[in-house]
Amino acid sequence: KECFKRHIIEDRSPAIHVKNKRELNSPETINFIKQNKADCFIDYGTGILEKETLAVLPKWKINIHGGISPHYRGSATLLWPLFFRQPWLIGMTLHDLTEKIDGGFIYQHIRPKISLNDKPYEIGTNAVIETAKGIIKLIKKLEKTGQLEGFKQKGSGKLFVEKDYSPFIIKKIYEDINNGLIESYLNNKNIYDEKFKPIDQIGT
Repeated sequence: KECFKRHIIEDRSPAIHVKNKRELNSPETINFIKQNKADCFIDYGTGILEKETLAVLPKWKINIHGGISPHYRGSATLLWPLFFRQPWLIGMTLHDLTEKIDGGFIYQHIRPKISLNDKPYEIGTNAVIETAKGIIKLIKKLEKTGQLEGFKQKGSGKLFVEKDYSPFIIKKIYEDINNGLIESYLNNKNIYDEKFKPIDQIGT
């Protein structure tokens, strides 16, 4: 772990380590951003960036949201589609980072490939892997063209918070999977996928 940290962070790019929300939005962090002028900023799970921090970020600031916006926002958004029996809405969203939580213009939806024997952990892991590939493609497009197409979010969906989660959620998901949820989805994938048209500008 330490070797990885030294190679990726210390040797390749400047870094600032923060411990909490206060440090995340501190004058030191803001100055660090100003000094290391970036063409594009990628955010994944940092916590809420306040107005003063957002103001010094470059034009292209992309948030990696673990859920399909605007349908699923907030916490544990890779689990809730399974709980509500909507496998076609499992995925992640790359969107403009704004003051409104998970509310900026959408650049890309990314959905994982789901196999018959996949469990929630594997489905979520596949979503993250596909998103890592997708963000690279999106950045390459931005580098090549200087632009990304942003799509306004339609509707507000459902915002989940940590207190919404309980062990019952996982129990029900596994019961539904054991009773054929994934099998039913895969057997009727074309029909179910018609319910949701993902935003795609990188050809995923």
